[in-house]
Amino acid sequence: MSDQFDKPSRSEDEYFHRRDRELMEQKRRVEAQREARQALASALGITNDDLMSRLQAQHITPEVAMLLPWLPAIQVAWVKSLTSAERDWLLNHIQANQTPPLTAAATACLTEWLAAPPSDQLYTAAREALALQLATLGPDAAAALRDKVLNAARGVSAASGGVLGIGSVSSEEKAALDALERELR
Repeated sequence: MSDQFDKPSRSEDEYFHRRDRELMEQKRRVEAQREARQALASALGITNDDLMSRLQAQHITPEVAMLLPWLPAIQVAWVKSLTSAERDWLLNHIQANQTPPLTAAATACLTEWLAAPPSDQLYTAAREALALQLATLGPDAAAALRDKVLNAARGVSAASGGVLGIGSVSSEEKAALDALERELR
């Protein structure tokens, strides 16, 4: 009778083996997520675990991180609803001015953001990342990044035209541009 209690049943063995596999898989996922967060921080040149986690939650990977400086312009474009002229301007401007060129993953992400507006959480996290990047750069590099972001936002706001260039920037876009400029100064 004591053999019955000393020897684990087959179902108990299976349970513990399955549980061990689940725990090992969970550990692998956590480690992979930590490594991805470190790779993202390295790609952006900043360290802030909370911000990296929020960017990861918004599907920002090291391959897509190159798009973060363009997000304020995308946000300005979506203020009143993205027009085809703004979409074309953004695509042309980003492709012409992005160094290094966009990766396939970044191109797919950009296409998504131009089809439907990104979340407010992504806009907020991108601006925080830009602010941290600006703080870590030297004066010349910071000025170049700031100009890149502001010029793109201004350019897309004027892309819809207006009549003879008058009225091309809406009051909502002007307010968004002013807020962006204050935030980056």
